[in-house]
Amino acid sequence: MFPYDSLLPKTLLPIAGKPFIRHIVALIDPEVFQINVGILESDLSLFDWEFRDIKNYILCLIKTPRGTAGILKDYVDPNEEMFVVWYGDCLVDIELTGVCSWLEVTDSDGILVLCDKMPTDYGAIEIKDEFVKSVSEHKTLHQTFWTGVGVFRTNSIMPYLKQDIDLARDVFPKMIADGMKIQANHADYFDIGTYPAYLRAKKALEKGEKLAGLNPASKSIKSEPRLMKHGYV
Repeated sequence: MFPYDSLLPKTLLPIAGKPFIRHIVALIDPEVFQINVGILESDLSLFDWEFRDIKNYILCLIKTPRGTAGILKDYVDPNEEMFVVWYGDCLVDIELTGVCSWLEVTDSDGILVLCDKMPTDYGAIEIKDEFVKSVSEHKTLHQTFWTGVGVFRTNSIMPYLKQDIDLARDVFPKMIADGMKIQANHADYFDIGTYPAYLRAKKALEKGEKLAGLNPASKSIKSEPRLMKHGYV
């Protein structure tokens, strides 16, 4: 994200007139969720100011980056029935309370919010008989991937959370290998995790295009929430 992230954490970079993380928080109902935001200690003053008008949140201070699983291990309340993970550089078009309510009535250990396509700034190559037949720039890849949003039963995932490991790379494969049930929920998605992705999002908004999370949720499972949840951003 250089040079932008040399000035601000990328979650505070502006999109559609306000910091990116405000769009995420707008999708999380503070009456239902306690919002726990993982931030570096050095960024405390920036986030303290940005969250001055938001209720029911906690800033979880991190001295040095050590993997999402390690951060969750330190901050997840083991007494909570379930919790939400939402990576701070992505927006997902989803009704979050509905997904949590769905997990409550199933025997699954978690739900991953997935997307079936991703724009890319790289050239896609078609090869036939060892010869290049076509090159397509800025092609949308049709491949299912995790958006960075998920809901998990606390007692199911807690034994897998350790320092310096990653959820997608380490935790999920181990849970699946051990027979855990992880459901899929599909949604539209965009991210600002890289410099090209951030510029693509800004240009799309300047053209008046709708982006996931900046327009009303369209792919959701709706039901009334029953329990206070913790959301980790």
